[in-house]
Amino acid sequence: MTWRDLDASARRKTLIFVGVVCASLVWLFLPAGKSLLRRASAQSQFRQTPNPGARFVPMAQPAAPAPAPPIAAPASIVPPDPVHMMLGKWHGGAALPGRGALCELGLELRENDDKQGFSGLSTLSCRYVPTFSNGGDHIVTAEDRVKADLMSKGIFNPTSAIFEGTAQDGAIVLRAVQNIGVRDAVQHCEMVSLIARPFGANLAVTWQESGAPVCQGGDIVMVR
Repeated sequence: MTWRDLDASARRKTLIFVGVVCASLVWLFLPAGKSLLRRASAQSQFRQTPNPGARFVPMAQPAAPAPAPPIAAPASIVPPDPVHMMLGKWHGGAALPGRGALCELGLELRENDDKQGFSGLSTLSCRYVPTFSNGGDHIVTAEDRVKADLMSKGIFNPTSAIFEGTAQDGAIVLRAVQNIGVRDAVQHCEMVSLIARPFGANLAVTWQESGAPVCQGGDIVMVR
């Protein structure tokens, strides 16, 4: 087939192909083309040929998460010791037979330093309320002066005691080791023993005395 036998479309495609081939040959023989060709070839070889002196560094793996701390078991709730709940300062009052209208008792309970027992400090004051013989008159008799003196002694001369003891069956059982102020009191009553027990949020106290016939002890409920 000759050039004349080709139609216009075939001639145009042939001219385009020949032009591309000629341009490629010209580009290869030019200095710039040769340089680009050598650079592309070198880059291709560099990517394909491993460097024997290069050190392979593996990719860092993500650190494993730290294990969760163990869950501590809930602490068991220890109920408060009823004996130690009684320690501290207490006060209360009651009418005692033959001792006046009202007696007030103050008590402090402590645990000994050696933790082997308990001690107590008490103060008892009884307010003597006399019945004056002159009724509505303002004449003060000798008997009234005696009664007034007894009343002042009951207020200003309280008796105190020091106790030592132990805890027994949920109570603090104490024995008096020293009485203070008994000589100057209205009735010379000495503390002998005292027992303290829990009474709800309060304290039930029973004590024994010795001395005059009116020294019969007593029992009261005390508050803080």
